[in-house]
Amino acid sequence: MRTYYCRIWLIPLFIISTVFLCTPFAFAADGSLIFSAPTSAEVGQEISVIAMIQADTTIDTIGYKIKYDPALLDYTQGDDSGTAFPLAATSITADETNGLISQDRGSSASGVTGAARVITFKFMVKATGTTTVSYNAGTEVLREGNVKDFSLGSTTLSLVTPTTPTNTPTPTTTAPATTTPRTTATATTTTKTNTSVQTTTKASPKATTSSSSITNLTTTTTTPSSNVQTLTPSASATTTSSNDSSVTTNQGSQAGKLMAIIFGLLLILIGIIGYIYWHRKQRESEY
Repeated sequence: MRTYYCRIWLIPLFIISTVFLCTPFAFAADGSLIFSAPTSAEVGQEISVIAMIQADTTIDTIGYKIKYDPALLDYTQGDDSGTAFPLAATSITADETNGLISQDRGSSASGVTGAARVITFKFMVKATGTTTVSYNAGTEVLREGNVKDFSLGSTTLSLVTPTTPTNTPTPTTTAPATTTPRTTATATTTTKTNTSVQTTTKASPKATTSSSSITNLTTTTTTPSSNVQTLTPSASATTTSSNDSSVTTNQGSQAGKLMAIIFGLLLILIGIIGYIYWHRKQRESEY
């Protein structure tokens, strides 16, 4: 009996499992409608949102309805160059109040399979925020008049405030400031009167000292271009030179006297040696 009840519970379990396994195949979509767009944009920037199709089966017609937020995006134009659906059955209709763009387009006779571009929409970013561009309900994909099951995709955009570029300062080379020297002519005249200069003359053992009164004139001239002081030789410098010459003369006379004394001493020494030699000879001759 227990085995019988176990087999009964296996029947509903088998049915439920079969349903879950077959559901994906029964409700499998024929493809998907997607977008290719930037994830973020700045206010004042124009962006491109590309409507794409991924068809797992061959299709030949699409009637799209695109929904966007007119408070954040301003629709500018639709670009169908390079589209896989070159036949425009209707013109683009843009309801800028409700933010809805719609159109019907057809492909060539062979149809479209795989990934393909439908159309490119261009929007101008009006304000900051987060918005979504999506395929709206009512979008249809057909093959020979038969509606195919396509999932409707969407894309989210983050709209931000423009960033202020940071300007990197360019290093500049500043030439050193050239200072023009001020030209100041300064003439200073100093007059020294009654300057006593002492002159010593050694002409004899007695030194005679005389005092003379000399007028000393010193002129200091400042040259503006080089700021160098030029001193005119004064009488005091001449007196110093004469004093130096007198000192040199005195030194020469003293050296002459010293040589005479040495020469005299040599003569005396020679005389003594000669006397000793003569006296010795005399004694030898006596013996």
